[in-house]
Amino acid sequence: MNEKTISSQDNRLVNILFAIILVIGILFCVFIPYGAGFDEEAHLVRIFDISGLHMIPNRGIEKGGYTLSEIFSLSYQRRDFQTPAFDQFLPSIFLVKADWQNMSEGITRSHYFPANYFLHGLVAGIGWRVFDFPIIPVVILMKIVEFLFYLAACYLTFRMLPVGKWVFLVTAFTPMALFLCGTLNADIFTLACSYMFIGATLEYFSKRDQVAAAYIPWKLLLFILLVGCTKPGTFLILFLLTILIRRPVGSKITSILLVVVMVISMTISIRWMMFSADDSNFKLWTPNSTVSNQLQIILANIPDFLRFYFSGIFHSLGNYYTGIVGVYGYWVGKVPTLVYILFPLAIIFALLAEKRNNLFQKKHVVLIVLVGLICFAEIAAFHFIAFYAPGTSNIDIVGRYFLPFFPLIFIPFAGKIEISNKFYKLPIILSFASLITCIGFYGYGIYRTYYTDCVYAVTKENPCRLPVYKNIEVNNPFIAHVTNENEVKQSFVPKCNELQSVRILIETVEASVEDEITMVISNDKHQILETEVFQVFGLKHRDFLEIDTNIQVIPNETVLWINLTMEPSNSVKADIGLLGRIPGAKYSDGELIINQENQDGDIYFQYTCR
Repeated sequence: MNEKTISSQDNRLVNILFAIILVIGILFCVFIPYGAGFDEEAHLVRIFDISGLHMIPNRGIEKGGYTLSEIFSLSYQRRDFQTPAFDQFLPSIFLVKADWQNMSEGITRSHYFPANYFLHGLVAGIGWRVFDFPIIPVVILMKIVEFLFYLAACYLTFRMLPVGKWVFLVTAFTPMALFLCGTLNADIFTLACSYMFIGATLEYFSKRDQVAAAYIPWKLLLFILLVGCTKPGTFLILFLLTILIRRPVGSKITSILLVVVMVISMTISIRWMMFSADDSNFKLWTPNSTVSNQLQIILANIPDFLRFYFSGIFHSLGNYYTGIVGVYGYWVGKVPTLVYILFPLAIIFALLAEKRNNLFQKKHVVLIVLVGLICFAEIAAFHFIAFYAPGTSNIDIVGRYFLPFFPLIFIPFAGKIEISNKFYKLPIILSFASLITCIGFYGYGIYRTYYTDCVYAVTKENPCRLPVYKNIEVNNPFIAHVTNENEVKQSFVPKCNELQSVRILIETVEASVEDEITMVISNDKHQILETEVFQVFGLKHRDFLEIDTNIQVIPNETVLWINLTMEPSNSVKADIGLLGRIPGAKYSDGELIINQENQDGDIYFQYTCR
């Protein structure tokens, strides 16, 4: 489907698609709460730095490395519970401005090349540093500006591509890509530059026989340079330029420029990657490890690392697929299953929507796909290098990093199967419908995840269980001990009118065979509604004590109590430690009482709504 063969009806469908994506993208930018995206706080610290023209991250407090405290205090990810995000639009939150007299240390893990944050930094500099606008509105504006840049890049790529136009749009508008557009990150700049490079390279490949010998592809040279400014590892996509080998490149100056700019681009990327991974500045995800340490371990155990790497990739394939198609920030909530069914259908129909063409011979198809797979393998290596330890296994859960190379797997196959003229328009219509429906279900999942109490899909097999916890300290937690001397009580206010069960989470257990614990559910009038005795012996770390109930209440009004006591006949050592959080009563609708004394904290509990 080169530009000359696109019918006016197909053009209208493309325009409709872009219009729909424009509306959906802006809605995502507004309604995906700040902090719900991956590492948004770290990215925003970096953006704030760049807005002040500080290009080197983590320069230290002694050099003025401060950042806005509101970056952390307003973040959705910092909440104690996954609660509806409507409150971000309350004036008390939405209109909060920067407190320039109460700033925080500006340490960040987002150490990418400054160009990744140029548009964000420009908006932040004007919005915060010049006009002192509120935090959240400026964050939303940053997301919208970056999204519009991405949309423009996709349209430009669409115009440049000689073939595979529609399949490119499907791969560019994955739900995951649109979610990234609705959050702060360095991924969108990387995606945009990668796609424009792909489009310019394939355009030049298709037209070189038609251009004058003195023609210099300035557009392609620019995109080659921009690729070097994207996230680490993306530069391998530059090997797509090998498709130009053995075809006339025009003048020698053109060949020299392509090689020189490619070398400059790769040098920028590698040099910045080396700087950002420097042992004195950045650590890998593995605790107490550095890049050089990890490489030394790998070089000493190459056969075992290869096992670790390839086994890890194989067992991560499912995560890679869902990560490419769409997940929600920090893998919270559940993406509707239909999203993962409809998206491949959209790609299949898109491949059939192309009119037959012979631009790519078999060797070109193999080369383009091979470049994509090499990029996939390299990006996966970042994870497995970081987490490698001899004799262990690991899986990766991040698929979104493959998105810059995703179109390379499908574009060369466009137009290889020709549909009869009678049904020519059907595949593109079905692809359009599948993609929009897929994004629609994904958008519903966003609403369910961030704007409902239950977060997850509610079915008979998976009832609504509240509250949904976030940010629980598990390494050194507060523990409320139930012993022969300690009685523990926790109150709560249900949000539903009928309770099916109530449970608490066990952190530690010490008991003899005969020891028992009694769990009682009562109301604020001390009326016992449910009671059950549990054997303590045999319980273990992270087990639940769950009591089935049939309790009807007035939602958001009735107060219920969970009472936990040891039986008088228990052994002296009987002790159940309940996971909790302290200081601060994290659960604001209830209180924790131990031996008739109010505690500045709470225990982990959940109730199931019928």
